[in-house]
Amino acid sequence: MRHFKTKMKVFMLVSLILIWTNFGACEMKRKRRQSEDYVCPVSSGNYADPKSCRRFYQCVEGHPFLSRCPSSLYFDDIQKLCTFKNEAVCGPVPTTPAPVIVEEIDRARKCDPANCQLPNCFCSSDGTQVPGGLNPKEIPQMVLISMSDTVNSNNYLDFHKVFEKRLNPNGCPIFGTFFVAHEFSNYQNIQQLHHEGHEIATYSISHRKNFDTLGYDEWVQEQIGMREILQNFANISKLDIFGMRSPHLKPGHNTQYEVLVDYGYVWDSSAAVPPLKLPVWPVCTVYLLYTMSN
Repeated sequence: MRHFKTKMKVFMLVSLILIWTNFGACEMKRKRRQSEDYVCPVSSGNYADPKSCRRFYQCVEGHPFLSRCPSSLYFDDIQKLCTFKNEAVCGPVPTTPAPVIVEEIDRARKCDPANCQLPNCFCSSDGTQVPGGLNPKEIPQMVLISMSDTVNSNNYLDFHKVFEKRLNPNGCPIFGTFFVAHEFSNYQNIQQLHHEGHEIATYSISHRKNFDTLGYDEWVQEQIGMREILQNFANISKLDIFGMRSPHLKPGHNTQYEVLVDYGYVWDSSAAVPPLKLPVWPVCTVYLLYTMSN
C-alpha cells in the first residue's frame, strides 16, 4: 500500500510538471502570437504596449516579444523601465525627432551694377560682361598662373622653368601667385620667389582636410598663422600678403570670409567655377557668383 501511494505521488508530480510545462508553452505561444501584430519602431529596444501601461515590447533584431512589469509597477516609455504608477509616463510616446530648424544662411545679393562700380567693385548679371564695357574680342587673353602647397628644393627650379624666357606681349616678364603651405616648405626659396616679383598668398599650416567645417579660431590659426610664419621666416611683410586659397578648394562658408575681412585680406581663390561655354570674369564676393545665382 505504501508503495502504491509513493507511485501515485510521483505520478501526480509528473502530471503537474507536464501540465505546467504545457501551460507555460501555451502562454509563450500566446504572447508570441500577440507580439506578431506589433511592429518594432527600430530593430532593438523597449517600447510601450499601446493597449496597456503595464506591458511593453522588447524588440530584438526586429522581432517583438511582449513583457509585463512586476505587480503594481507600470512601464515608463521615456525612461524605458518599470516604475511606480505616479512616476510612469504611459506610452507610446512619439519617437519622431523634432524638426530641426536651420537658421537661414546669409546670402550674398545678386549683382546690382548701380551700386557696384569700379575701381572698388565689379559684378555682372550673366558673368560675361567685361569691366568698362569693352568688347571681349578686343581684349588680350588673360592667363592666371598659380601654384598651391609646398615650395622647396624639389620644385623650386621647376617653377622657374615655367616663368623664365616667357614675356607678356608688352615685353614685361610674367609672374605667378604661390599659395604656400607650411609643411616641408623652404622659406629661403619662398623669399626668393617674392623678391623676383611673384605674389605670395596663404594656403594653410596643417593642410588638414576639413576646412569647410572649421570654426573662426581655427581659420585664424591656419591662415593668419601662416601669414605670420611667412613674415617671420621668409621676411615678407604682412601688408604684401592679402590673398588666400583654401586647401582642396573647400571654402569655409561665412566663417572663412569673416576672418578674411577682420584680418585685412582682399581676395580669395577658394570658390572654383565649373567649366562653362563662355568664361566668366572675377567678381566681388559681396555679390553672388553668376554660377551660384542660377
